[in-house]
Amino acid sequence: MFKTSKILLVMASFLLSYLVPGAASFAVSAQLDDPTRPPGYALRSPNQKKAAAETRYTLYLVQISASRRSAIINNRIVEMGGYVNGAKVIGIYPSSVKL
Repeated sequence: MFKTSKILLVMASFLLSYLVPGAASFAVSAQLDDPTRPPGYALRSPNQKKAAAETRYTLYLVQISASRRSAIINNRIVEMGGYVNGAKVIGIYPSSVKL
């Protein structure tokens, strides 16, 4: 009986010493910052990623002439076929731009 409980105690202490430091290091590493992470990078949940994917566009100016159509969207000058934040400019009209 004494030998069996001693073996169980040794096994339990071995398992605790093996599992607990691993769990503790995992908890600590989850809180540490990654020094190789780019500046401004933030971990996001799937809901936040979806919200970040919805880009806002602000149309500041539309210029239409006989030879050229251009617009200023998000402080960038774009023409037909150009891109702004990954969206292609399909049409430029007197009061709107189709992306």
